[in-house]
Amino acid sequence: AKHMDPSDITINICLECTFDVQGSQVKFYGTPPLLLRIHKDNNGEENDVEEEHTATTTTAITNTSASSISLSPIPPTLQTQEEDDEFQFLVEQVQGYATVHWGHHAHQTMPLTHGGRRTNLILTYRYTD
Repeated sequence: AKHMDPSDITINICLECTFDVQGSQVKFYGTPPLLLRIHKDNNGEENDVEEEHTATTTTAITNTSASSISLSPIPPTLQTQEEDDEFQFLVEQVQGYATVHWGHHAHQTMPLTHGGRRTNLILTYRYTD
């Protein structure tokens, strides 16, 4: 079902995806704006400068080790606009890759349509000050 995660950042790690999997992609809805907040010291006071940027890609973390993390973009497999004019895209689940996204980015997992097996580990991170 379409939902948002109760997190600031979600990491969806694909641990297993058999060769015969059909379906089971993650479908994202819209491109939520990214908010960049900069704190500046101006005469001892903090000022917030906010800018909005639009997210256009989903990032995968690959080749992880204690000493290095490499980031690679995962191209969306399908981009559509439905009746409500909301941009949508599917992200394939590839064994050994992780999909990293904002918790408030609406998404859902598509059903397996024929055979196969997929196992994912979902990590949710919440920032508290």
